[in-house]
Amino acid sequence: MKRIFVIVLILTLLITGCETEIKQTEQPINNSETYAISTYNASARIQNTALICLDWANELSKHWNKAIQNNVDIDEMINSMLKVAKDEGLYDSLLKEKQNIDKLVNELNNPPKEYEKLYNKLLELYGEFNKVYNLATEPSGSLVSYNNSISNSLTELDKLFSELKVLLPKEVYEKIK
Repeated sequence: MKRIFVIVLILTLLITGCETEIKQTEQPINNSETYAISTYNASARIQNTALICLDWANELSKHWNKAIQNNVDIDEMINSMLKVAKDEGLYDSLLKEKQNIDKLVNELNNPPKEYEKLYNKLLELYGEFNKVYNLATEPSGSLVSYNNSISNSLTELDKLFSELKVLLPKEVYEKIK
């Protein structure tokens, strides 16, 4: 229970801390540098939220493994964990953050010509984020396949985020690091 509370607290701080970012991107993106910075901010937000989803998925995995070791009904254990997450507000917080990310990505859907590759990389990152979100909110499969999905997603998120940063012009990257 303490772990869930900590995850909810971190997510709440993330959402609260990023609200100014959302307000800034609600204005039309009218120049290339602003677009690049907004894309980077969206990607950082995706990565942060994905890591929280992965943290929760790892917590589910630990309990899933314990259920197997203790010969406990796995579906009952998973449903119990999902109920706790809902009752503690974790799922509502994740859903709110996912909706904010959906909005940010949608606002960036008309990139300047020179940032089309950057936007395409953001879409790849966003696609991987959606996989991670589903791992956290709708666990399925065997424990082995679930753990493999967690591991693969973490690797893919890191790779995509690194690739996205490389696509930023040096002067933009200097402003945001």
